[in-house]
Amino acid sequence: MSTPQRPVPRYDDLPLSPYGGRHAWDLPQCAGVGALGLIDDQTRLEALRSARTGELVSLNAALDVIDPPLFGRARLEHSVETKREGLVLDDRVDALYPQVSSQWDALNHIGAHPGVFFGGTTLEQQLSGEVNGIDVWARSGIAGRGVLVDMDTAMRQRHGDYGPGEPIAMSVEDVQAALTAQQTTLRFGDILLLYTGYLDWYLGLDGDARAAVSQAGPDVTAAGLAHTEDTARFLWDSGVTAVAADSLGVEVWPPDRSPEARPFGFLHSSLIGHLGMAIGELWELRDLRERCRARGAWDFLLVSAPMNLRGGIGSPANVVAML
Repeated sequence: MSTPQRPVPRYDDLPLSPYGGRHAWDLPQCAGVGALGLIDDQTRLEALRSARTGELVSLNAALDVIDPPLFGRARLEHSVETKREGLVLDDRVDALYPQVSSQWDALNHIGAHPGVFFGGTTLEQQLSGEVNGIDVWARSGIAGRGVLVDMDTAMRQRHGDYGPGEPIAMSVEDVQAALTAQQTTLRFGDILLLYTGYLDWYLGLDGDARAAVSQAGPDVTAAGLAHTEDTARFLWDSGVTAVAADSLGVEVWPPDRSPEARPFGFLHSSLIGHLGMAIGELWELRDLRERCRARGAWDFLLVSAPMNLRGGIGSPANVVAML
């Protein structure tokens, strides 16, 4: 089996950003679509080899899985209308925040710097809907080789005291150790999934504890990737085009929002704003972990169809894995 070759520079060879770190704004493959543009047709064909049984696993949690919602978002409202004497049913969804459950962050969600977004585009361009919206991925959909990394198990083995609802930073060495333990190798174009155990931990909380999580606001805590340039360098040099997790933010939470810590204190600014990576959050990964563990292989074909909303900031993930 051939391995997709690297058609772009390594991280340390990318242009320096005036806002810290490095950026991929000038790469023609990433223009307008970010790092997902690095997954070409041949890479997708190679990804088909990771589907061995044809078994499908949905990675989508219920739309109201986090209740009360985080960060002051409203509760989803679903109503059903009966029409034509009970012959026809219609439903209506109100107060749908695409990012309250399993979701993608679009390239316009977080900037590289206040007022500056992926590609060096402006805030005004994002608000006009002309660039970086979720629709740029929805037009063709997302497909590639997915790789799941069981960080929950790796962190417990390496550090003993681990809680997915605590602000525990996962280093590059932690991720590499988990990959080695699974005998898994990342390839150029991969979509990386991190099982941290956060969503399962949250679902095990009672009502009062869930309310406390919501009331924490921006200071809510969760384990995730460390706020370092090494994290960005590792993901880019490993060929990762998108990274998703079952946690609320992929990176360790809360971030360091101080200007001095930019862009790595809030890792979204580096990954989305500078490198154009797609980020997925709150994905349902428990079933996938169990099936990957049982078959002894952690890669699969991953396919997603984000909603086609012009200028949308995010979308329900609408994602499945074929094993």
